[in-house]
Amino acid sequence: MANCHTSAVSLPTGERITNEDEKMEIKKSEELHDFLYEVDRTIIKAGLLENLAGKIGFEGNLLQLKERRTLLTSPLLYASAFLKPYKVIEKCDFELNLINKILKRLNARKATLRFSIEPENYWRIRKRIEDGLNGDRSFYIFRVGGKAVVAERY
Repeated sequence: MANCHTSAVSLPTGERITNEDEKMEIKKSEELHDFLYEVDRTIIKAGLLENLAGKIGFEGNLLQLKERRTLLTSPLLYASAFLKPYKVIEKCDFELNLINKILKRLNARKATLRFSIEPENYWRIRKRIEDGLNGDRSFYIFRVGGKAVVAERY
């Protein structure tokens, strides 16, 4: 069996993506669909994002491409060890008071921040977003451009 030049393997599942898997171009767009996916950093570092898309037949778009956090969105649910899926619940302007209001309406208890933020500011921002929450649901807050995306882990 011939070896490929580049590959990524997810442990413990053993799922493998290589540079020999069919490539599929993913268009960059700010259009948000029902599902949001965080792409495993291994895929980005290895330059295999288009190979992953080709292997799973991805239909959707690229919201954000950053080494630390690459986000895809699609109207369809995909299963891959290299994708962490979230169900998009709501999108709004990135204003802490507005995010807090939405979380209260959604009966939230907890909101985990999933965007780049200085470590020394994380808990201050998170406490403002979680202020007065007393529900029983957990949400994840993403920042895409000037928008906040409120999502649940799927």
